[in-house]
Amino acid sequence: MQFILPQLMNPDNFKDSSNRSLIDYIMDNVLSITQLTKTSDFNKIKAQILNGLTVLFIDKCSEALIMETRGFEKRNIDRPITEQVVKGSQEGFTENLRTNITLLRRIIKNEKLITEIIPTGSYNAPIV
Repeated sequence: MQFILPQLMNPDNFKDSSNRSLIDYIMDNVLSITQLTKTSDFNKIKAQILNGLTVLFIDKCSEALIMETRGFEKRNIDRPITEQVVKGSQEGFTENLRTNITLLRRIIKNEKLITEIIPTGSYNAPIV
């Protein structure tokens, strides 16, 4: 968000963009990301999204920009020390929910894996 959206939302960055294609102008003059590729292959785009990269689609452009914007967690999924099991899963998730989902997506790279966060209550009742 820090390096992409503010630059794309600033109209001053697009004053001299009329003489070339918009996607090339954005690549060369607007975005300050070094790992940036242009592609029109939708299968490649899907694979890159599943790998955690950011893809920018532009109206009326047949190509999209793929940007490296991943931030990795410092540790891998490990065996839990306090809750060891003989049979079953040997992995333990001890981080917050979003981090655990990111760790799962790093292992399971499938477009059919969908995560939804659904609120289960409307308020917290006081403990009596």
